[in-house]
Amino acid sequence: MTAPIPEELVGKYDIVHVGLIIMVVRNENPAPVLKNLLALLKPGGHLQWDESDMNSLAVTPVNPLTPHPHFDEYCKYWKPWLLARGLTWK
Repeated sequence: MTAPIPEELVGKYDIVHVGLIIMVVRNENPAPVLKNLLALLKPGGHLQWDESDMNSLAVTPVNPLTPHPHFDEYCKYWKPWLLARGLTWK
């Protein structure tokens, strides 16, 4: 999302919906990502941007007795990422 936008995509969309952009923001500077997202929009277009409240993230499997390898993989990735940023893991 920080690489230049291909010319054929510039100004092509009425709405661009994105989420979890926090994952690609570097050096706490969203400007390069935001610039590219806005470049996708037609004049008057709308950017719809959803983020999760990572500080109050709580993830729990429905049944802890049921194997959940995908959930375990998710936790293995997210927990260190959150903790490295001073966020909590519940």
